[in-house]
Amino acid sequence: MKPKCYVLGAVTGSAQNAEEIFNTYKKSLERNFTILGTPLETAQFKGTLQERFQRAEQAIKNADVIIAEMSTASTGAGIEMGMAHNLGKPIYCFAKSGSKVSGLVVGMVGENNVKYYNDTRDLQNALQNCISLDQDRSIQG
Repeated sequence: MKPKCYVLGAVTGSAQNAEEIFNTYKKSLERNFTILGTPLETAQFKGTLQERFQRAEQAIKNADVIIAEMSTASTGAGIEMGMAHNLGKPIYCFAKSGSKVSGLVVGMVGENNVKYYNDTRDLQNALQNCISLDQDRSIQG
C-alpha cells in the first residue's frame, strides 16, 4: 500500500499558473503516493465552509506526508501546516525561487525542508528528491 500525501497551497492570488503547478505535483507524486487532495480539488469543493475545513482536517489526519506549495502566501495553507505540525506529520515545503516564505513556516519545518525551484522541471526534480528522502526515512524508522 502506498503512503498517503496531502498537497496544500494557494490557488487564488497566485502569480503563477496554479493549475499547471498543482498538476505537476500530482504527476510527480502519484506514482509513489496516494494523493488525498490538492488545492485544485479544494477550490472545486461545493460544500459549506465548515465542511471544507473538516475535509481538509481529515485529509491531514489521514496523510503520511504533507507537501506544501508556499510560493504564494496563504492563511489557509498556514493553518493546515500548523495542524499537520501539531500531529507530527512530516512537512516538505516548495516555493518558486524569489518567493518570500514566511519565517514562521521556515521555522516550523526547518530550513532544510524548504526547497526552491525555477520552473516545473526543477519542481519535479525537487519532488523526486523529497520522495527518495521520505522513503529512506520510512525504511530507517
